[in-house]
Amino acid sequence: MDNYFFDRKILSTKQGTINRGGKKHPSFGLQYWREHVAYVPQQGSILVGTLRDNLTIGLKKDVSDEQINQALKAASAFDFVEKLPKKIDTDLSERGANISGGQLQRIMIARAFLKQADIYIFDEATASLDSQSEFFIQQAIDKIKSKATIIIVAHRLATVKNADQILFLEHGKITGQGTHEELYKTHPLYRKYVQEQLLKQA
Repeated sequence: MDNYFFDRKILSTKQGTINRGGKKHPSFGLQYWREHVAYVPQQGSILVGTLRDNLTIGLKKDVSDEQINQALKAASAFDFVEKLPKKIDTDLSERGANISGGQLQRIMIARAFLKQADIYIFDEATASLDSQSEFFIQQAIDKIKSKATIIIVAHRLATVKNADQILFLEHGKITGQGTHEELYKTHPLYRKYVQEQLLKQA
């Protein structure tokens, strides 16, 4: 797997570089990033159309119902989709008005899994989900992390506890970097947050 990292300066200034596989960001075109990166924001967007259309939008290849169902299962969305009037062919309203916010978010995560990207960016993607759904999605992320680079932005530390590297930011600056175990031992504020969120010390 290629290395992918943020220069620390880029988090607080417009300077710095993004490297991937030993090459700097400018050597990649916009089309490359669109094809290789899957981004899941805190609040996803739904277009008027079927659930299938929303899951497969932007994909260059056809996907089977089985592949769609596997992505839905990985995102803890399969059960509620099965209860919809036409399942994956159910029409969705603008902005997903006919489904709940948590259901919409799980559809966004399923869309990302279906893309089978090289890089996944989850930006507070599980913030609106219940702890059980988050747990299952975390398991799905663990299964793909050997094949892809995963960047998770989160306030809920349970979301990033198993990450290979955690960057702890305060006012836009990195004040700690390491595994959960390392930060718990060396970073007072990180340890305080862990204790407040009732996470067990690793």
